[in-house]
Amino acid sequence: MARGTQIAFDVFSEAPGETIHDFTPTTGDVIKVALVSNAVSTLGAQTNLSALTEVTGGTEYVAGGATSAITGWSRTGAVTSLGLSDVSWAQDASGPQDIRCAVVWNSSKVGQDDLMTYIDLTQDGTTPVDLQAAPLAIDLSTNPPIVSTRS
Repeated sequence: MARGTQIAFDVFSEAPGETIHDFTPTTGDVIKVALVSNAVSTLGAQTNLSALTEVTGGTEYVAGGATSAITGWSRTGAVTSLGLSDVSWAQDASGPQDIRCAVVWNSSKVGQDDLMTYIDLTQDGTTPVDLQAAPLAIDLSTNPPIVSTRS
């Protein structure tokens, strides 16, 4: 998988048809981006953030991640598209050094198939990102929106 590639969790592909998520801008569910140390190859079949290894340390990153505002959504047939705002963390001298993936999840639905998508942040599939060495920004607004296709 190429760095920056965003993939829908298996559970999210089914969620739009099960009315799990409320994507109404400003009044809907709270969507967050968490940082995890799991290898990207282990993520697809997971369903809940609690099953992943969230990074810890520093003052910039807090448990659960940063909130990403819903900027809009649409569904045409089996395809759901979701627009989100960007998130970022400043460089932090005591921040996590083992960040492999960013995970977009629904914090309003903790434990209820809350995972949505994940993004590989490694340069080579294994080497983690280090928040002590540099800031981190996740561009969710200019990339194509999150798209889930239900079969």
